Amino acid sequence: MVNPFQFGKVVRDKQFCNRQRELHDLTSTIKSGNSLWLYSPRRFGKTSLIINVFSRIENVKTVYFDLFNIRDNREFATKYLNILTHELFTWKHGVTSILKKLSDYLKNVTPTVSLDAIGNPSIGLDIKPKEISRTIESILELPQKLNYPKPICIAFDEFQEVERLDPFLKNIMRSVFQHQQDVSYIFLGSKESLMNAIFSDAKSPFFQFGDKMNLGPISSSDLTSYIKSMFNETKLPIQQSTIENILQLSECHPHYTQYAAYVAWDLIFQDIPQNDNFKDIWLSRIIESQSDAFRTIYEQLNANQRKVLYALSDLNGQSILANDTMIKYNLPPKSTINTALNSLLRKTLILRSNGSYKFENPIFKIWINRLYD
Repeated sequence: MVNPFQFGKVVRDKQFCNRQRELHDLTSTIKSGNSLWLYSPRRFGKTSLIINVFSRIENVKTVYFDLFNIRDNREFATKYLNILTHELFTWKHGVTSILKKLSDYLKNVTPTVSLDAIGNPSIGLDIKPKEISRTIESILELPQKLNYPKPICIAFDEFQEVERLDPFLKNIMRSVFQHQQDVSYIFLGSKESLMNAIFSDAKSPFFQFGDKMNLGPISSSDLTSYIKSMFNETKLPIQQSTIENILQLSECHPHYTQYAAYVAWDLIFQDIPQNDNFKDIWLSRIIESQSDAFRTIYEQLNANQRKVLYALSDLNGQSILANDTMIKYNLPPKSTINTALNSLLRKTLILRSNGSYKFENPIFKIWINRLYD
């Protein structure tokens, strides 16, 4: 029997949990021809969300492009052109026809075609350094120039990476995108400060370009129903107390809920009884599986960062900058605490929400807390 819970990958269909409101809002935005930017912390399911929206929407041509592993603007140009070519061109007319069309659209560069290891065609570009910006501009203009028979929606995942690729790239994008008709964009990102700088800073070319959507935790009631349905499909019993333990650990974070439920399912499949010892067995299995990675992270932190992490793991809503908290956990001066907090934020070990701080990974929180017990 196959474990029904999936983590660390895009989930589709019945593995995709709820998000009905977000599915509706994104679909409505796309069908209206409007653009939108979406922020969520890592592993909150933003990629799964947009992939599921794209798979369900009708009468719109959708294109997905992930910027995370793009090394520079030259690679951006080549890979984005390949995505557009494969999604928007009709290959039945042959490679020669495709190359001719591309040559007409890309005035500054001559495209070539080669076959990859499994025989799929790949477009290549020999771009002179002085022509890179103009070539990118021409590629960005393609969706509009093609006169595609349907509206087009293009999703850029991890969009904050444009700052790393080339700070001027977003200027080129905005200058092209603002004039396009029947082409809309969804910009997804996982680094809040960078996404806010791109879309909320009045000096940024993308200032107020599209509505904003935040992707938060899934409700405990929806996750409870989801977990029950997955166990029912595999005809395994799960007690309400086990579900409550899963959601208490994961804090309703989609990724960690899937992982915690995965481990619980595996133990129940092995006929481990859901008695008073089950929680300890389950929690130990979860923590042990990640302890080596956690220790590597911990060893790279300085003393003040470690103190701050422990305090955050042990606090129940109190401010880490409160005098009583600083005394209880033997914390350094407030300026040093803030320096440590900012460093932990940059490392994405913690998140800031409504003026308070929380662990990005709730399992790491438990590991840190146990380390000091």
